[in-house]
Amino acid sequence: MKRNKLLVVSIDSLFYKDTEYIKDMPNFGKILKNGSYVKGMRAIYPTLTYPCHVAIMCSKYAAESGVYHNEKFEPGNSTPEWFWWYSDLKCKTILDYAKECGYTTAAFNWPVLCDSKNIDHLQGEIWARPEFGENQEEIYRSACSDSIMDGIYQRYQHELRGNTTPYFDEFTVLCATDVIRKYTPDITLVHFSLLDHARHASGLYGYAVTTAMAECDARFGRLLYAYQDADALEDLNIIVLGDHGHLPVKQLFNPNVLFREAGLIDVSENGKITDYRAYCHSSALSCMVVLKDPDDKNTREKVEALLNGWVIDHSIGVEACYNKQQALELYNLKGDFDYILEGCNDTAFGNELAGNVITSADNRDYKYSVASHGHLPDKGDDPAFIACGPDIKQGVVLERGSLMDEAPTFARLLGFDFPDANGRVLEELLR
Repeated sequence: MKRNKLLVVSIDSLFYKDTEYIKDMPNFGKILKNGSYVKGMRAIYPTLTYPCHVAIMCSKYAAESGVYHNEKFEPGNSTPEWFWWYSDLKCKTILDYAKECGYTTAAFNWPVLCDSKNIDHLQGEIWARPEFGENQEEIYRSACSDSIMDGIYQRYQHELRGNTTPYFDEFTVLCATDVIRKYTPDITLVHFSLLDHARHASGLYGYAVTTAMAECDARFGRLLYAYQDADALEDLNIIVLGDHGHLPVKQLFNPNVLFREAGLIDVSENGKITDYRAYCHSSALSCMVVLKDPDDKNTREKVEALLNGWVIDHSIGVEACYNKQQALELYNLKGDFDYILEGCNDTAFGNELAGNVITSADNRDYKYSVASHGHLPDKGDDPAFIACGPDIKQGVVLERGSLMDEAPTFARLLGFDFPDANGRVLEELLR
């Protein structure tokens, strides 16, 4: 039996509330008018891009997937390696199951898929770090499929400026449209990050944000034109979704300054970390506290006294502290940390080792921006989920869903079941 093809487009930080802005845009507006949507999809904790995208494609929480942060734990490194690699995953993705069922697969700039062998056409989300002597083409060759590196990369590499936007998104859409026209895969995942970058830099709404939405609409339209050129648009099911919300940030709390003062972090004369007993790894509006030796009772007691004091001191901006067991039981969150701190709505966490304990947001990094995420999933705006196509009903509006429901729904559209999903198929949307 012939199955219709599936395109999943993630617009990083697209909220359900954004439908009010995009409903009149030429491409997003068309699928909103002709399709169905969910008013809000519950994200996971922490609400960071990589754990959320893994949830979308795997229907797994961080405790099961192994991806609990965007970045790997590298204390003192301001540009750590991210969870780029497919080998970081401890679970199967929708693309793995689709490949097993005989489907052709593609992914463009989708997190945590670099060097996956089950993706026929893969442009991995990764970037070179020149400060470590990394070469852009070598990094991409290690992360992408041959179909990308044998011609497509060379044709469009001039667009790249590390991971900065809109260049990153432009490179992505150029690679994707070439593959769609030539190969027209059965399932294609595409991730655009411009809107998220705009919100980090300028806040939740405003001219820069609505301009970014319009640019995303235009790039989404170019994907649709590619399917039209391949004579596949009529048989295409389309999902447009977001991954997390955002909250405004007024201040940064730098807990490592207090850890250093308490003798828990050692630094060299030039201010570089040389050793630590405890270290705070910022996840923007939350923060993961790592004990070098979890069995060191003296250090644990000292750290817990500090953490509890921060929760009591409301001026610092720590709303709650969860230990490892609480994080697992309450939020299905597990990783290389011993505690997680949740910030108050206007407080994010910095990784500074010296200087002021409380500073202002400065946009040096997504974690230190005037708007950010990483917070509990019941705060702020919920991600969007819009569906349109021959196997999708028109005019259905669901009140609530979850990121966990998305991979099972993709699988049903392709004609197979998604094993061991934490969510359900959104049957109400499907014909």
